[in-house]
Amino acid sequence: MTTIVYDHKSKEVAVDSRVTVDGIICSDDFNKTINNDNGFYFLCGDCCDYEKISKLTHDEKVEVNPNCSSILIKDSKAFAVIVSDGFCCITELKYNYAMGSGERFALAALDYGATAKEAVEYAIKKDMYSGGSVIVQSVV
Repeated sequence: MTTIVYDHKSKEVAVDSRVTVDGIICSDDFNKTINNDNGFYFLCGDCCDYEKISKLTHDEKVEVNPNCSSILIKDSKAFAVIVSDGFCCITELKYNYAMGSGERFALAALDYGATAKEAVEYAIKKDMYSGGSVIVQSVV
């Protein structure tokens, strides 16, 4: 799947670059970011749904839930973008946050003083669905 982490203290977001399908590594060099008029997205889940979620707005009704989620950077703030029960919810992050298959490892690493990049690198060591290189972006 993926590991995305937001470090609230440093205001940085990091994401890995591995893509897997049914437990098979397809690529360790996939760009899981989208930059458009809505902001800068770090995405996890099904790659085929990345464009769809990057075009949604808060409280927008969604006919088919995309099987992905995102951390969005917009206006020097970080937001969690999640589609649930047919609606898109965009919530400002005011604390450390992670999503994806390696989220628990990444959050634990942040708790022990790792940077956002180091937290994803740690998750890569523990989570077979995270891997490749790490992209880091400052929120501010």
